[in-house]
Amino acid sequence: MEFVVYRKGREVAIFQRRSDAERFVRSKTGFFGEPDAYYHIEQRGCYLTEAAVTYKGLADDCDELMTLRKYRDSYLALKDGGQEEIKTYYKMAPQIVAKLEEHPNREEILESIWSELVLPCVALIKTGENQACHQLYKTYTLELSQKVVQ
Repeated sequence: MEFVVYRKGREVAIFQRRSDAERFVRSKTGFFGEPDAYYHIEQRGCYLTEAAVTYKGLADDCDELMTLRKYRDSYLALKDGGQEEIKTYYKMAPQIVAKLEEHPNREEILESIWSELVLPCVALIKTGENQACHQLYKTYTLELSQKVVQ
């Protein structure tokens, strides 16, 4: 899980713990700071991170997740419609993560996310096949959403 701090609707910081996000906001607000209303915190769940960190026991900055984040920021975000896809992901992903928490086949699904999405996407990115990675991600995510959320 990630906790994103927004200031006047713009993302300004991301934390792994809610308490750190709240501490950050307190450091910016108060008597001599900005109004509390400028800030809000949203919980963001990422099933890719869930598969790597919770299921596989890797660090949040493991090579696989860092490769996917770099892909998101340096390829997908710059692609036509990419920003909208990223926003859609961050609206949908927490629902998937929440449903996975209670799903009877949670471990099996997380293994599938890891072996059928994360690892192949990382391999595609590392060989410069960004469009193939994008297509795999879109197809897999749609199927995952239908399987887990609905």
